[in-house]
Amino acid sequence: MMINNDFIKWAQSFSGCDGGNINGKIWLCGIEWGGGDYSIELDFQKETLLMNSSIPHRTPEDRNKILRNENRRSTYDINAYKLLSVIHEEKSLKMIDYRAWVNRVKPFEENSDYFKLNLYPISFKTTNDALWNENWKQKTGIENKYLYRLSCWKYRFPIFKELVNTYNPQLILCVGKSYTTDYLLAFEGLEKINFSGNIKTESIENDELLWLNINNNQTILCITPFLTNAGNLVGNDKISKFGIKISEILKQKKEESK
Repeated sequence: MMINNDFIKWAQSFSGCDGGNINGKIWLCGIEWGGGDYSIELDFQKETLLMNSSIPHRTPEDRNKILRNENRRSTYDINAYKLLSVIHEEKSLKMIDYRAWVNRVKPFEENSDYFKLNLYPISFKTTNDALWNENWKQKTGIENKYLYRLSCWKYRFPIFKELVNTYNPQLILCVGKSYTTDYLLAFEGLEKINFSGNIKTESIENDELLWLNINNNQTILCITPFLTNAGNLVGNDKISKFGIKISEILKQKKEESK
């Protein structure tokens, strides 16, 4: 079975990304959209044309829906908004009205200073490999989800690295430490990764924040725990501590650059 060339082109677009302003200084990257199996409806050619014609972005309606958080379906995005507000304001959530901040700054909307993307383009309910079914196999020409990830490493991740080199974000905030290797490959590239210990670790709340300088020292890449589920980066106190530490790292970087 041969990999579908239309899938490759789609994977090399902004597929699976919420977008925003790619010129923004802060990028947020997750693993993949949550959702379900939509293999029957997905048209790679049509979607690629849409993605290549304009960069996706959130709308005010999207923002309002997330802030309502009906049935707690927007927990990930709410916690992302909270974390970004702390980083921006350099204060804990006890001192911030994060909702007012979101309505003022409008993260991931067209003219904001924020851009949001995901490592992988296909939406699944979970990251479980078992969710790769016969429909996805026939549609992509890829046997299983493991090989799907490898195909993204080969065809999609170099595009992400090119975007970083072109737009020079100040911070790329990645969520999900178990995908550290994937994030490093996507934004720094295998040939640039220094395995001698350039990844720094900050211990926070019995957890860890990983970070390093990438893009010829122009961008800071931070990797945090995931933004949902107990034991990860949830709860206002923990989110505040991670956000303040990241803001301190950014401030130190600015001072060193003077």
